[in-house]
Formats: sequence, C-alpha cells, structure tokens
Amino acid sequence: EGQAWLRAQQPGWAEGNGFAGHLWWHLALFHLEAMDLDGALALHDAHQGSAHAVLTLQRLDGAALLWRLKLLGADVGARWNDLAQGWDLTPRDAGHSAFNDAHALMTLIGTGEGAATQALLGAVQRRAQRGSDANAAMAREVGLPLMRGLLAFDAGDAAGSIALLAPLRETAHRFGGSHAQRDLIELTLLAACALPGGSRSLGRALLNERALARGHTPQLAHWRERLGLAARG
Repeated sequence: EGQAWLRAQQPGWAEGNGFAGHLWWHLALFHLEAMDLDGALALHDAHQGSAHAVLTLQRLDGAALLWRLKLLGADVGARWNDLAQGWDLTPRDAGHSAFNDAHALMTLIGTGEGAATQALLGAVQRRAQRGSDANAAMAREVGLPLMRGLLAFDAGDAAGSIALLAPLRETAHRFGGSHAQRDLIELTLLAACALPGGSRSLGRALLNERALARGHTPQLAHWRERLGLAARG
C-alpha cells in the first residue's frame, strides 16, 4: 500500500525537486519491508550514489539505505565506494552535525577505511567534549554512543553493540531526523541481538513491538528467522 501510494503521487514530486531523492528513499524502505532487496538496490542505483548526490541529504539517504541492506544480508558490491566519491569524509567538519557524522561513519565502515573511521570518531569526540552548543550535547547523548555501537556491531561485538544502542531507544529523538530515519538505530540493535552472543529475549521484545506497529511483514518474518524464533513467537 505504501509503494502504491507513493507511486500514485510520483508525478507531483519526481521532477525538478531536490527533495525527490528522499522520497525515492522512502519508497525503497517499503521495498525493504517487503524483503524486495533487489528493488531497493535498483532504487539506490537510480536515485542515490555519487552520480545523483546533488544534496548532502541524498548521500545520507544512500548511506542509510546501504546500511539497512547490510543488516538484511544483501550484497551491495562496490556501492559504498561509489557513494563515498566526492563526499568529504575527513574529520575537517566533524562534530557540527551528529546526524551527518553517524552516516559518514557508516560509509567509512562500508568502504573498510579503518583509520579514517577512527579519525572521524576521534574528531567528533573531541568537539563533543569541549563544545557547549546543542550539537555537542547531542553528540554526547546520542551521536557518540550510536557511532560506537555501529562500530561494535560491525566488529561482531553483540554485547557491546547492544549495551550502547539499547539506551538510545529513550533518547534517539534528540538526534534529529524522522521516525523512519531513526529506525536505523532499532534495526541495528535488532541485528545485534541476532549475532552470536546477542540477546534473543530483547530481540523478541523488539519484534513484538514492531508487529504491533507494522503488522507481520516479510521483513518481520526475516528477523524472526534470524533470531531463531517460531513464527509469531
């Protein structure tokens, strides 16, 4: 229904509109909920990536979509490297937007740039420690724990990732972005629960909440299988 609704409105937003890329991203999320990973990848290729990055928002959307695909086990090929083309991922401007910093970190994780990842994290941490503005506070409360949680997840540290990400469920609204954008935190937490050494009980609770909010979608069934839970269990 979500796909059909967005497609029906497409003539009104798809041309001559810098925000259209974000609506294509929302359409891709509907494909992910249906576990149509190829459909989501096709939308990424058509509307995100370096060739389509007119706005920083499009790069952030590209990173958020590729990260979700990573969580669902998709092979994204060289798309992380493509997304990084022309994007200044150095620590130069780090610490001015916790939301942007977290998405830049995802991209560096995706490209396998370990040293650059640590440099970005260090720069964000230094500015958060000495800053007194709202973004520094946001980085301390949400941005830095999220970035460390993403790194722990990528390293396969289930317990560490869960310890960092689970408390953010109460504070993530301070991070900015929409409910759909912040859902990446919950999805990463869910994926951490499914890792060896993760928490099946927490994963079950998260899925029960998602079922109440979204119904029993194909993606929900995917996570139940990953967690080793019986259908609707």
